[in-house]
Amino acid sequence: MNIRVKGLIYCALFIALSIVFPMLFHSIGLGKVFLPMFWPLAMIGYFINPKVALMAGLITPGLSLVLTGMPPVPVVWRMTAELGIIPFVTAILFTKTHWNAFLITPIALICGLLGGMSLSYLLAPLLGWPRWLYAFSSITVSLPGIIGISIAIPILYHRLNINALHSQNNYEQ
Repeated sequence: MNIRVKGLIYCALFIALSIVFPMLFHSIGLGKVFLPMFWPLAMIGYFINPKVALMAGLITPGLSLVLTGMPPVPVVWRMTAELGIIPFVTAILFTKTHWNAFLITPIALICGLLGGMSLSYLLAPLLGWPRWLYAFSSITVSLPGIIGISIAIPILYHRLNINALHSQNNYEQ
């Protein structure tokens, strides 16, 4: 299969999951804590190039807002920054370094969260909110999701990678 077509298929799949997961998680009251939109977008950088990963991360929150009403404005702005940065950094580190996914994923998450915090810090006065409170508020609430993503995404990536190699080896025989 053509690598561009394969990348578009992965992109569509992960964007769709990023829209469906929040609906499921929010229906049982766990959306804000476990960051369901972040999971597929934290994973997408392992499968597509950095430019496409960036675009997927940037369009997904807005697309989700239009289709489902979530995340609400002004949260969507912060999430657009975070979710643009996380898959982009993941894809860059994955393609340019030989680092393990257990190192790449937390670094990408930290970069994304710092980007979201920076944007929140800048936008807070426009919303009439205290800068530091708005910048740090989502970190404390979403700490379980951050920890879960940092652990589960590398495990899932390695598991998928092993299964793909095993399937490929069986196919070649």
